[in-house]
Amino acid sequence: MIRLIISAIFWLGGYSTIISNAYSNSIAEDAILKYQEFLREEAKEHRAFLEASFEKLIMVFSGGVIACVGILTWLNYGTKREIDQTVKRHFNAKVNQRIQEQLQAVQNEIDSTLKELKNRSNLIEKILMELSAKENAENSENGGKRNNSSADNTSNHKTQAGRVLWVDDNPENNYYIIQLLNKAGIITDTATSTDRAIEQLQKGDYDLVISDMNRNGIPDDGLILLKQINKKHLCVPVLFFTSDYSMSKYSDEVYQEGAIYITDKTSNLIGYVQRLLKNDSD
Repeated sequence: MIRLIISAIFWLGGYSTIISNAYSNSIAEDAILKYQEFLREEAKEHRAFLEASFEKLIMVFSGGVIACVGILTWLNYGTKREIDQTVKRHFNAKVNQRIQEQLQAVQNEIDSTLKELKNRSNLIEKILMELSAKENAENSENGGKRNNSSADNTSNHKTQAGRVLWVDDNPENNYYIIQLLNKAGIITDTATSTDRAIEQLQKGDYDLVISDMNRNGIPDDGLILLKQINKKHLCVPVLFFTSDYSMSKYSDEVYQEGAIYITDKTSNLIGYVQRLLKNDSD
């Protein structure tokens, strides 16, 4: 009996152990399942966090890239602009330097030409004076003879060629001759038109008028001036210094209107004026 009781006790103890072990195993399995579920949830949350973080990181990176590109673009634009300005500055400096060099070369050429022209003008002046002196000598030997018209007209005018009115629409062409006349003590005024010449003759006291023929587009404007002088009774001798063509075309008519002389040669003009001065001094 006791053996049965003891066996029962051992049997119950083993059964309880089995039950305890089974219960323990059930609890463990539940714990494992719950832990696994916890891990899965943690993994999901971690993955969601990583995905959100990665998206934010991509956004930040993209924003940084865009910002860097903008900065680089601005820097590149600024650098390019500075380079363009520098290139333009150097180019302008080179161009200005080249222009200055060319201008200086032109100025040197002009100075050289002016110097040469001055030397030539001095030589021309010397030659003209020699020619006029030679002509005066020849005219003195010939008794101061001229053609009949010129002689008759000159005899009608007592000329004191101390002040001359030179009528020419291009007075600069006569600059050197005027300088010669000034050196000879002759005051020379200029007029560029017939109307202006008449005004000056009415206001001033002139001893001689030197006129060209073709003036301001009018082929016989010198002859018109002579006729105006006669019409207004302005007692002043008129001498024509004109082209060979005008001289051959209007020579007879100007002498008929009372001109004292007409020539196309500078030496003849200077020599004639000097003879007038000499005749006056005599």
